Amino acid sequence: IDSKFSFYTKEDKKFRFLRNSRLTKIEFKNIVIKFISTKGADYKKIAKKIWMNKKQIKSLATDGHQIGLHSHSHPYSMKDFNYEIQLDEYFRNFQILNNISGIECSSVAYPLGSFNQDTLKVMKKLKIKLGFRSSSSSINNNKYDINSSLLLPRIDSAFI
Repeated sequence: IDSKFSFYTKEDKKFRFLRNSRLTKIEFKNIVIKFISTKGADYKKIAKKIWMNKKQIKSLATDGHQIGLHSHSHPYSMKDFNYEIQLDEYFRNFQILNNISGIECSSVAYPLGSFNQDTLKVMKKLKIKLGFRSSSSSINNNKYDINSSLLLPRIDSAFI
């Protein structure tokens, strides 16, 4: 994790490195469940408190909030997947959220800021109008149209 995420502590960076690069999703989930259980808590009860349910998502949409995509299974490195896999990830998320909210999604926040040219093609196919990266730093290569509405910078909530 580079300098564009200066708000992360050393421990945050170690955690993210292990989670994103060294452990499988199943290994990570099992470690988290074991840790929570050793503290005498029930991870299913915790999940119900921290994850939105369908009724809450529908309520947000009804109240006028934008419901945006973030992928179906939240891969740690979307940029490593080809067009077809990315289309499946985002299209499943698109269908589910559209069905719950009754409103067609038109924005995306890329999981962990990971995207590539295929991701942008998927967004155009899904008619996504706004895409948010995971940082406010500029894109330092000429592969991308830095003025694209699919590559908007985002300020981390740590700064709010």
